[in-house]
Amino acid sequence: MTTTSRWSAGPGAPGLLLDLLTAEGWTAEPDTYGNTTCTGPDGTLTIAFGPETPAYHRGGPLWTATHTPAAQPDPAPCDCGTSHRARCWTATFGDEVPVEAIAAFLTDLIGPEPLDPHREDHYPAAPSEPTAK
Repeated sequence: MTTTSRWSAGPGAPGLLLDLLTAEGWTAEPDTYGNTTCTGPDGTLTIAFGPETPAYHRGGPLWTATHTPAAQPDPAPCDCGTSHRARCWTATFGDEVPVEAIAAFLTDLIGPEPLDPHREDHYPAAPSEPTAK
């Protein structure tokens, strides 16, 4: 058997990722074309596998992770004085990204440990760029 580096191994089998999500309590909704959308237990995070979507056929991503917070009232400020409203975001992965890399991203993302909204305060600031001499 020939092996190669993980980052250049190609896409792999999508079932690995779909099985990971359904084992964690996600719902999987396949369509008749081979696309599947998985939705997290709270309904705010979806992972779409879209090999037969118009976007993919125009050169778009094969996998799309989208977080859309549920409608919520403005949260009260915490002790730092900032209200930590959930943010919308999207992460996309092309058709040559190894499914194992996407699984690692999602495994960390859906892990049971919550994150501290002040976590950036615990790390030193990025070094500034050196000045030209």
